[in-house]
Amino acid sequence: MKLNLKAALISASLILLLRLVRPFAVALSVAASVAATGAPGVAQAAQFDVVKVDDVITPYATFQSHNQKVVQNQYGIFMTYMYSTVPSAFGTWRLVRSIDGGKSWGTIYRSNIPTKAPTLDTDENGSIYVMHPDNTDGAVHATFLRFDPEQGFRNPLVKTIPFGSAGKFTSAYDSSRKRLYYVTFASCESVSLCTYPNFTALDLSGNVIFQKGLTLWGATPLPPYNVTYGLQYPYLDMMGSTLYFAWNTS
Repeated sequence: MKLNLKAALISASLILLLRLVRPFAVALSVAASVAATGAPGVAQAAQFDVVKVDDVITPYATFQSHNQKVVQNQYGIFMTYMYSTVPSAFGTWRLVRSIDGGKSWGTIYRSNIPTKAPTLDTDENGSIYVMHPDNTDGAVHATFLRFDPEQGFRNPLVKTIPFGSAGKFTSAYDSSRKRLYYVTFASCESVSLCTYPNFTALDLSGNVIFQKGLTLWGATPLPPYNVTYGLQYPYLDMMGSTLYFAWNTS
């Protein structure tokens, strides 16, 4: 099946379900009830319950609003966030799960790799896919993890995404092709040189199907700051068999 990739250059604002609330707590709106006003033609008002998931020691717990950090499947609600931006005795990022509709949460996995909050995807089997760059000094790769329900979401399958390290990244699951896509904000140096290809297609075991650099840094300085421009925040979305790739620029 041929991949139909559509790209767009946008400036976008997203409304997030997951948000950071001070003082450094991760919170999630988990239950909504609709209260009718009783007046004809008057819109109904949604009311949300907010549950604190964890106390963290970084203001960047859910940094990057352009990627997915909350998914729900037949096994519960799953979420990723940063506990600390530097390695600690309690790890850097965490994968947590709720099996009671978000009222309580338990930690499935914690890592001590410096990164940003990983992306989350799930499939029809209920497996959980996690991807994130390795921001350790000198590191150039990213990490793929698959958590399977048959293993109780423990002992994940771990693979390396070559040259996938980047400060901004996102992912998407392609149910029609049984693939995952991982995109970063890296741009190629030129048409003939691309050290960090920013588009990676993977199978469901984390093996790379192909990699390609899709963007270049702008060659002409733009006013008013007269600097070259490049991809900043990447967005991915699947609609049927079409993958949409959008971004804003620096």
